Amino acid sequence: MKKKLVSLICFLVLGALLLCGCDISVDIDDELKTDVTEAQETEKPTEKPTEKATEEKKPNKEPENNEPEKVDSINGKSAAEIIEKFFSDYSSAKSFDMSLYTATIVENEPIEEHIELKIGGEDIYMLMEADGFKMEVWYVDGMLYADNDGEKFKAQTDVDNYFGEGYLDMLTSTIPDELHEIYREKLEEAEITFNGTSYSFSVSFSAQEAYEMADIDEEELDELTEAIVGFSETYVVAADGKVKAILSDYEDGNCAKVELESYGEPVTVSAPKNAAEFEEVEVDEGGDYGDVDPEAYELYVGVCEFLANASSFALEMELRNNLGLGQLIFYQVDGEDKYLGVIQEHSYDRWIVDGIGYACADTYPLHKVDIRDASFISPFEDVEYNLLTCTTVIDSEEMAYMYAYENEYGNTIVEFEVLETGEYYVYMFNNEVGNGVEVTYVGYDEDGEVYEEITYWFTEFNNEDFEIVAPL
Repeated sequence: MKKKLVSLICFLVLGALLLCGCDISVDIDDELKTDVTEAQETEKPTEKPTEKATEEKKPNKEPENNEPEKVDSINGKSAAEIIEKFFSDYSSAKSFDMSLYTATIVENEPIEEHIELKIGGEDIYMLMEADGFKMEVWYVDGMLYADNDGEKFKAQTDVDNYFGEGYLDMLTSTIPDELHEIYREKLEEAEITFNGTSYSFSVSFSAQEAYEMADIDEEELDELTEAIVGFSETYVVAADGKVKAILSDYEDGNCAKVELESYGEPVTVSAPKNAAEFEEVEVDEGGDYGDVDPEAYELYVGVCEFLANASSFALEMELRNNLGLGQLIFYQVDGEDKYLGVIQEHSYDRWIVDGIGYACADTYPLHKVDIRDASFISPFEDVEYNLLTCTTVIDSEEMAYMYAYENEYGNTIVEFEVLETGEYYVYMFNNEVGNGVEVTYVGYDEDGEVYEEITYWFTEFNNEDFEIVAPL
């Protein structure tokens, strides 16, 4: 099945996040709220329009005070043709210089993210920031440099060993194969303006149009954790016809911006100026299993066994797939008593207390249920089966690598990848595991693309005061 466009910016952000492999934040309120006109004024055309294009498409005179003026096309191309050309050029590019910003509203609080990325051949630079946390990575001439919030190290290693095989595909594979008909119609109708240095045009979609472009079936709709909302996107295009920036706003308050300095053009990445300050370490590349740290593996086994044997706990689990669909699940266990809450398009709650079942949903009221009813008990079984992902110990010989480290908050983090499938795991816990455990799992399909991501947050381990109460 061909991938179809819903919101272009989400595909660009997804691709960069997959490559960087982490979640990051930085205060960018002012950046995202910048007026589109101001964004245009900062754009520098890589070359002047041809004389013919200037005569046919630009206004007869330069706009006064850089006020945008309506034009018929961009160098003879419609907005739809510009975006289709962008798809083609971006997908085939081997070099990039770009920045990404997102602001997502979660529980009425903004989660803000920022990435800077440069790729020139096998040389790579990445900047990732988060509320006082900053990480920079350089890979230049076979040497990896990393500055993790002031902790600097360097190592001689292969580019695929750090970024993964096919790392460029991670950045470009998320681009859709074609414009959705609705999106194309909007682009064909879009008003193009020129402010003297760059062009811009915008498209807007209702929630219903966004739903139709998502092209999901009823089963996928049931897995949504949030309603599909309307959105608008504004494109800033340089005088040569290349897309330079995309700004996106959603009706639920989320917003994003991608700035494209270049794609498909030569990019130079240099080692950090203070490279001498980086401590050199050795990277074991002596075989498929050579990177599994024994101490890290021992920590990992201990956490898995602790999770598997806990007699009581509270769990919050978030599941997302490559379509942006997902579920938010709350699961609590206290001996034989259990609670399950699922938030999606059609949410529901279920309890098992003292051998009695209870159920309610947004489509039916609270009532008692026979716990032998297969339709009642099966969601509990599904969650418990899913928990095997993070409680079952994987043999170290099946791992491509594993290592452990401590973050600035004193938490221990264990990361590893499964050799054959590429599945990626991150376990984070306090020195006292019982205080809480967070597990992140990323699964890949046969083409090496992310198809599922699950995050587990465990708390309330073996707490004597923890109790699940019947709702009636």
